[in-house]
Amino acid sequence: MAVPINSNDYDMTKAKPLTASDAAQTHFVLMQCSRPLNADDDKQLLAKKIHIEAYLDEETYTCYFEQADLVLEAAKLTFVKIITAFPTALKIRAELLGDLQANPPASAAQNKTTRRVVITLHSEDPTPYADVKRKVLAVGNAKMVSEPPDNFVIEIEQGALSALTAIDSIVSIGDERLPETGVEWSRSILYGNLPPRGSPMLGVVSVAPNIIWPEGLDGTGQVITVADTGIDPDHPAFTGRLACKTSVGSMSGGDDFGHGTHVAGCALGNGTTRDGCFVRGIAHNAQLASIQLLINTAESELPGRARFVPTSPKTLIDLTLHIPRPPPYSPLGSYVHNWSFYQSLGGYDETAKRLDLCLENYPDVTICICAGNNGKEAEKWLISGSPAAKNAITVGGCDTSSKGYRAGGKTIPNLADFSSRGKEKPGALKPDVVAPAVEILSAAPKNAEFQEAATIAIGMRLVPVLPLPMVAGCVAILRQAFFKHHATYQDPAIAEKSPAGIDRFLWPRSDLFKALLINSTIDLQGAQYQGDRISAAPNAYQGHGLVQLPAALRPLLPPAANAPAANAPAGFANGVVLDIGPANRASRPAIGHAGIAVPNDGHTYRLAATIAWIDPAETTLQNSLQLVVCRTLAGKDTEQTYKSKYTNVIKAIIPAVPAGAALRFLVEGVRLTKKPQWFSLVYTLTRNP
Repeated sequence: MAVPINSNDYDMTKAKPLTASDAAQTHFVLMQCSRPLNADDDKQLLAKKIHIEAYLDEETYTCYFEQADLVLEAAKLTFVKIITAFPTALKIRAELLGDLQANPPASAAQNKTTRRVVITLHSEDPTPYADVKRKVLAVGNAKMVSEPPDNFVIEIEQGALSALTAIDSIVSIGDERLPETGVEWSRSILYGNLPPRGSPMLGVVSVAPNIIWPEGLDGTGQVITVADTGIDPDHPAFTGRLACKTSVGSMSGGDDFGHGTHVAGCALGNGTTRDGCFVRGIAHNAQLASIQLLINTAESELPGRARFVPTSPKTLIDLTLHIPRPPPYSPLGSYVHNWSFYQSLGGYDETAKRLDLCLENYPDVTICICAGNNGKEAEKWLISGSPAAKNAITVGGCDTSSKGYRAGGKTIPNLADFSSRGKEKPGALKPDVVAPAVEILSAAPKNAEFQEAATIAIGMRLVPVLPLPMVAGCVAILRQAFFKHHATYQDPAIAEKSPAGIDRFLWPRSDLFKALLINSTIDLQGAQYQGDRISAAPNAYQGHGLVQLPAALRPLLPPAANAPAANAPAGFANGVVLDIGPANRASRPAIGHAGIAVPNDGHTYRLAATIAWIDPAETTLQNSLQLVVCRTLAGKDTEQTYKSKYTNVIKAIIPAVPAGAALRFLVEGVRLTKKPQWFSLVYTLTRNP
C-alpha cells in the first residue's frame, strides 16, 4: 500500500501512529481512511481542526492540524485507519534524492558545493511567507534566486539540503530544471519538397478557404499567445494581426532561432509560397500575441541550444490577458496559449503543480503545451514538468507524412519517434491528444539561423515542428464557434473578476475545449512508435488519439451546420458535483432530464461522450468523478458507468446505440477532496453505415 510522496513511494503499512511527541514537532500528518470521505466526514475533521491539503493515493491524505490534542483524538474516528507524521526524509524529491545517494560528497569541500533547488510550501500552512523565507535563508548559506509568484528557488550548499527538511512549512525540495524547446531537433532536419504550383494541399489547413471549417470559422475575434523564441514582426503571414510582442528573457527583437515564427504560422499564419500556393494555419484570422522567453545564447549552459527563462504561468497569462489598444478600440484578451517548452525528467513536479494551480484561478484560459521532444532518449522520454499538468492540454506528435499503418481500409499515421510519451499513474494520463508534427510547411523568419537551408519558399519552410500550435488553433476555432452560437449561454460562474480586477467571463472554461477535442479523436491503435505497435486509446503514447477539428465542432454548431450528420444529435453542457454518491448526481436539464432522442431510422448510432474538469493542483487526482450513461428503450432502463482513477477526463464509447433509444448522462462524485467540482460534458451521436 505505497503512496506517492514527491515521486517517492511510502509504505503506509509500516507507518507508526502519531504520538504526542510527534505532534509537538510538526503540524502536518498523513491520514489514511477506510473509504472516500463524504460531507459528514469533512465536518467531523473540521471539528477536530484538521484541514485536508491533498489526496495522495490509497485513501491517504496530507493534512494540516491546529491542535495536537484534537489530532490525536481524530485517530479514533470510525473512518480513520491511521494518522502518522509527515515523513520529513521524503520532502526531497526522488530524482534529487537518487542523485545525492548515487554521488555522495567525497570530501567536506564537496559538501559545500552549491546547488539550485526549487522549494514547495504546504498550501494549508498559515505561516507568513516572510517567516518561512527567513528560516530558509538561515540554512547552508542559502541565497535567494527567485521567489513567488515565480518558483521559490534558492542556491544552497549541497550538504545542507537535509537541514531544509526540518522546516515544517516545506513539503518538497527538487532540482531546478530550465524549460527547453525542440529547436535543436527542428534545426537538424529540413525538407525541401514543395507541392505543385496551385496545389490546395499545403500547410496546416491544406484546404482552400472555408472548405473544412463550417460557416467561415477562421479564428476571428480570438487572440492566440505564442510563448516561444520570438516572432518575425514583419512576416507577411501575420500582417495586421500582431496584437502584441513582448519579451521576458534577455533577448529582444525578432526571432533568431525561427521556432516561434514557425509555430505561430502553424496556429494562425496566412500567407503564400513564392509559387502562389496558400499556406494557412488553423485559425488564420486570429490575432497573435508573442512572448519571447529566450535566455541569450551566451548566458546558456548549452551554447547553440535555445533555453527559456523560467517564468510563472500567472506571469505569462497576465502579459496577454489585457492587451491595450488605442481608442475607440477596447482591450484585447488572449484566452488561448501555445507554450513550446517542456522539462526533462521529474514527472509531475513543482512546475506542473504551479500550472495546475494557475488554471484553477484562470479557468477560462486554455493552455496548449507540448509533450516534449525527448522520445529518442530513453532515460528522458517521460513527459515531465509543465506538460505533466493535469489541467493543460498536452499534445504529442504524429507523422502524417509517412505511409502509416493500413487498417480497415484506412491509413493510420504513425506517432513521431521524437514525441515524448507519458505514464498513466500517478496523475493525469499524458499526452491528452496527438496532432501532425512532421513536414509542416509554415512561416520562417528572415533572420533565422537555419534560413539558408530553407530556400523552398520566400518566408516559408517545411520542417518537423511541435504539434501543439495546430491544437491551439483548433481551440481558437472552437472558442469562436462557441461565442457565435452560444453568446447568451448562462452559467452561475460568469461575470467574476480576475485577480487583476478585470471583468472576465469564466465560461467557457478550458475543460469544455479539452472535452470537445478528446471526444472527437481518432484512435491510432496499431500505429508505430519507435518500431512498436501501440495499443488502443487511451494510453501514454497517443493519449486519446488524433485531433479531428470538424468532429470537435459538432456539439457547438446548430443542426443545419452539422451535415452530413444533421439528424444525429450532438451537444454540450456544464454542471457541478457537490458531494460523493448517487444522491449527488449532477446534470443539466437539457442533457440529463429531458433526454436525448436517438433517431428512429433503423440504424444504430455510435455514441461518444466525454466529461472533463479542472482538478485541484497535486500529483494525484484530487476530485474523482464518474460518468453514468442511462439508456431507455422499449420501457427498459440500463446504465453503464465509466470511471477514471488517474485522469480528469472520462470518455465513454458505445459503438451501437439502437435506433429509437433515449439517452441521459449523469455525473457523480467518487472522491471530492475539494468541493464543489465543476465539469464540462460533450456528446456526439454518429450514424453507423
